[in-house]
Amino acid sequence: MPGPLKVPRPCALVRISKEKAPRGRRGRAMSKAEQRHMAADQPLQKGWSLQEQEVACRTYAEKTLGVSLPDVDVYREDGVSGGKKMSQRKVLQAILEGCKAGHYTHVLLHQVDRGARRLRTLLEVIDDLSEIGVVVVSVLDNKSTATASDIAWFQMVGMMAEWQRNRTGEQIKAMQHGRRREGLPTSPCPFGARYLDDGTVGPDDTPLDNGSTNYTGLQLAFAWRAEGRSFRNITGCLNAAGYRSTLGRLMNDASVAYMLSNRFYLGELRLNTHDDPQHPNRVTQTEWLPGAHTPLIAADLWRSVEAVNTQRSQHRQPVNLAARTYSFGSGTVRCLACLKRGTVSNYHIFHTSHQATWSPSIACSSRITQHVCTEPSVSLRVLDQQMQQFLSLFQLDTETRRELVSAYLEDQQQRLQVRNIKTEIAALQAKLRRLRMAFVEYGNEDERDDYERQRRTILLSIAELEQLQQTPQEADMYDLSAYLADLSRLWEDADQAQRARIVQALFSDIYLESRQIVAVRPRAEWAPLFATFSKPDQFATADQSGLENVLPSDAILLPRSLRLAQSRKPYVYLTPEQEQDMAQRYVVLLKAGQRGGIYAELARDFGVHENTVQRVVHDRGLTGTADAKRRPRPAKAVC
Repeated sequence: MPGPLKVPRPCALVRISKEKAPRGRRGRAMSKAEQRHMAADQPLQKGWSLQEQEVACRTYAEKTLGVSLPDVDVYREDGVSGGKKMSQRKVLQAILEGCKAGHYTHVLLHQVDRGARRLRTLLEVIDDLSEIGVVVVSVLDNKSTATASDIAWFQMVGMMAEWQRNRTGEQIKAMQHGRRREGLPTSPCPFGARYLDDGTVGPDDTPLDNGSTNYTGLQLAFAWRAEGRSFRNITGCLNAAGYRSTLGRLMNDASVAYMLSNRFYLGELRLNTHDDPQHPNRVTQTEWLPGAHTPLIAADLWRSVEAVNTQRSQHRQPVNLAARTYSFGSGTVRCLACLKRGTVSNYHIFHTSHQATWSPSIACSSRITQHVCTEPSVSLRVLDQQMQQFLSLFQLDTETRRELVSAYLEDQQQRLQVRNIKTEIAALQAKLRRLRMAFVEYGNEDERDDYERQRRTILLSIAELEQLQQTPQEADMYDLSAYLADLSRLWEDADQAQRARIVQALFSDIYLESRQIVAVRPRAEWAPLFATFSKPDQFATADQSGLENVLPSDAILLPRSLRLAQSRKPYVYLTPEQEQDMAQRYVVLLKAGQRGGIYAELARDFGVHENTVQRVVHDRGLTGTADAKRRPRPAKAVC
């Protein structure tokens, strides 16, 4: 253990809590009107800034210790609460590590509560530093932990600091509850509302860049929901019209759903109750109280929206939660169009239908959540075909295949030496017996499907372990060599789970644009293998293709001959006027007697997909015939 240095070398910890400045929800700074509104009940206490604390510590080090305090030895915690646990104080942990390494002899604090406002944390710091001979100093009080009396003083002041913090929190909560019971809000206003100059809440009529106001956007959102539109459609229309959230960000489905169910717009305030002593921050009960502000949404419009929300929640299609693995569903595929705009978005499995004949597809996360990306979803069948053609360009010579087979045999032997296969098989067999006994004694016929599924999973694991026990035969090695000779055959014979393992093992990133695999980024351990292409001249790197600012330098672009062209158009968001025009034309075509090809004709005229036309017709409650989507058949030739 390093002893104290002969020449004093202090370090200083300066901290300012995030409560020193008024903050809104999610850390957003309050506006001037909100600060004036909250000033009567939450007066700002003038405290010591970081610069003032630093000057005081430097002055103490020069006058008392006779040394200067360099900038590298000043640790700053800006916006960190002193009531956090030791595991959440990264800067304080760095100071302790430096003291244990023998770098410092004194730790200077402007005040005791600047070190910690939690007594347990303060005692741990003093105890750890006292064991290695490091002195903690309170500069403003001129106290240190050099004597037993001063240590007792530190403990007493730390106890009072924690009591003051807890007492302040109780007073703030009591004040907030009191204001809510009086009908006064205690938080920043939601979208479409703002604090007026007199402290009351009113419509947010501040002009925006699009020539509208947030209150107008709020009314449009409620009106669209009353028409039966989905949250996704409303989010896309609001973002396309230029409306942004209270934080200045794009709208998403979750924020729109919360906005359309927030009773604040009906003239009420939410009062949360925290009765769980083990989890103080957990909301146990929510109560809505009448507010003093005027309702921003009419009662009839609110009831219409509430009826639509209830109907949608009751008739929601259940999502299949069964765990399934897909070839490109592991988050490896990235959207190249979003990368060109400077954002990173991955493709994820997109549940477009829940029928038995459902074909899995993937879609960009920016399109699903924020509706910013216009890239269309793509079926996994299309990507599987492209990947199979890409892997067909691999041609490994005989020597390379022999080396890979030998490496595989060595790896299998090492795994058998490390793992106890017999013990694992015995554990799985015992688990299977317990499962069978539990089903026989306590199960019923409704749980048989779950029992059979778990039983098949255990039996499959046992079969895989038994296969590992067997020594690889010559025929197996022949199949492995054949797969290495033609990797496209390996991809063709593999199922979705095995294809997912191949993708994760070979590639770190796959870049997709317009339903085409544009480039791949191999993992570092497989990079030499990608140099064995049959025709390397067909491939280009990111630097050679002009995408050096978008793709990594080690990314490989696929030849255009491998990119399968698709005819499906990207998703287009229609304005309310365009949807109204489409609905009117649909009615006109029905009244004209046309019974075939209506969806196709409207989709072609408006430049959208037929599913969009079907959604508009369904949302507006228009009833036609099932033949509307069916294209007219050509007339038979008469001989």
